[in-house]
Amino acid sequence: MLVELRERVGRRDRLLFTCATVPTFIILMTTVSCSTPGPGMPQQSPKVATVNAPKAKKTNTPPRLDDKREHQLFQEFLEWRKRKKELP
Repeated sequence: MLVELRERVGRRDRLLFTCATVPTFIILMTTVSCSTPGPGMPQQSPKVATVNAPKAKKTNTPPRLDDKREHQLFQEFLEWRKRKKELP
């Protein structure tokens, strides 16, 4: 099919506009109409697979140090760090 585009400027613009919008409109309408079930089709809920994961085991945490012991360990750390800096 041969289409003459050189006749009038207005007609050419109209033809180009039509050729650009009609396929876009058809694709849009097809997408919308196919995305919803028809009136006679029952609604289906999505099925989700469930897996029973093993329960995480709690690790045994050491008991909290008392303040005196914690202070002593911190002092030992400071002394160790000081000796480490003094070494060449």
